[in-house]
Amino acid sequence: MASEQKQTPGSCTAQGGRGGPGDYMTSVSQTAAPINPRFIAALQRAISTDRFASYLRMAGQDDELACRLYLWDADIGVAVLRDIAIVEIALRNALTRQLESVLGPRWFNDPAMGRDQRLAGARDRAIHELTSSGKAVTSGRMTAQLSLGFWVNLLSSPSDSLWRSGLFKAFPGGKQMASQTGQRYGRFWVHSQAQIVQVMRNRCAHHEPLLNGFPLPGQQKRMSAGDGIVVAMRLARALDRDLADWLKQSSTTPAILADRPQPMFTTTGGQP
Repeated sequence: MASEQKQTPGSCTAQGGRGGPGDYMTSVSQTAAPINPRFIAALQRAISTDRFASYLRMAGQDDELACRLYLWDADIGVAVLRDIAIVEIALRNALTRQLESVLGPRWFNDPAMGRDQRLAGARDRAIHELTSSGKAVTSGRMTAQLSLGFWVNLLSSPSDSLWRSGLFKAFPGGKQMASQTGQRYGRFWVHSQAQIVQVMRNRCAHHEPLLNGFPLPGQQKRMSAGDGIVVAMRLARALDRDLADWLKQSSTTPAILADRPQPMFTTTGGQP
């Protein structure tokens, strides 16, 4: 007798990879405890019918699987934010050290910071926020007050002279990392990596879905969450090899990405 496959609605299994679609497993290792329908309805109300609909489509209109996909997506966002937070702090501190070396401890007041309106505006807002709260405006406080967007913009083309003056020294591993991607190391390459990290970070911070990846800035294509975290790790390695090794060892993101809920199939049948 030929074997046949039977789908168990609402149950799910882990599937390896980077969060993308793939083959279903052909045997059941374990069945997740069902979610109370009241909780599923509550989640639908909480996140809106429109947002839940995108998960329903991915789940083949299975309410419970859609709920699990949403929770899995949220877990990815938390894990990614943890990793990117460390990369972001490493990036801003590495750039600050070079700014202090080139422009001095009051680097934020240097005319070079006024050549790009985005940098000048962010700098002025940060100074205002610090002075309004009665805090002294120091290099350390400015570094912490400025958003990731400031540091990414600092790597854009209007800052070419600062890059050549010393910002490039913030990325001792940059040449090797760029070479591994088949690209030439330089300000443009670092900016492209940092920009991807910023887009992914903002998407997570605003609780936007990562289920289908995220759009790349200025391009008509998307990047998966798995590939996005690879870029973040690459940037970390450009900044500090030891930091990147520790992040790779401690990150929970790959394991969560590999645990994407999927409909589970059981295999039944006997010998022909």
